[in-house]
Order: sequence, then structure tokens, then C-alpha cells
Amino acid sequence: MKFKFLDWYTQALGATFGILACIYAYVNGYMFVYGNIGGYFDFLGFSGVTSSYLLLPLCLLNLFLSLIKSYTIKKEILNTSFESFNIFICILTVIIGFMGAKIYFIIPAAFILFHILEPYLHNYKN
Repeated sequence: MKFKFLDWYTQALGATFGILACIYAYVNGYMFVYGNIGGYFDFLGFSGVTSSYLLLPLCLLNLFLSLIKSYTIKKEILNTSFESFNIFICILTVIIGFMGAKIYFIIPAAFILFHILEPYLHNYKN
């Protein structure tokens, strides 16, 4: 069962929830805003600094890719298919999201990875 609308819509919804989880992580101190990272590098560690710089842009990129996905069928970007590029960005966003927002990124990760995990969720009759 392949629903194109459900695939890009859940990815866009997950990216939106990811942006909200990113903001929540900024408020709780799991990540710092760009201006004051330098003084708190010891407190955050490498994963916190990495996610502070990358999580919000990756969530926004994931949102834009899901909107592009709604209009494209089979396109190529730099000699790779759009779908494989989209899957790479989705998985990278989820990994960075768990590094930065920690447990609060579970729901956005489930929505972002829905189109990858959807074939495994159905029980097909043999």
C-alpha cells in the first residue's frame, strides 16, 4: 500500500515537531543558541555542540525536502536519486536529533522515518 500523500505529509509533520523539540531543547539547556556556545563547550560536550549547530537547519531542510517530495516523482540531484538523498537527510536528522533533544525527539523521529519504516509495519498475508 503506497500513499504518496501520507509519506510526505508525515515527514513534514515530523520536521515541524522536530523544530518544536529543538526549541524545547534550547529552553531546557540541552543545546545552546549560536551566540553563547563558546563559553559552555565543557558543559555541553561534543554531541551538544554538534546538535546546537545542526539540528534546527536539518529540521528545516527536512521540512523543505518533504514539500519538494510532494511535487517530484523521480528526480536526480548530483547523480543520486532524490529519494536516496531524502532518506540520508532523514536518518541524519534523527541521529542529530537524539544527540541534541534526547528523549524528546522520539515522536518527531517516528514521523520523519515513517516513509522508511512503513513497509515493515504492515502484515502481509503469505
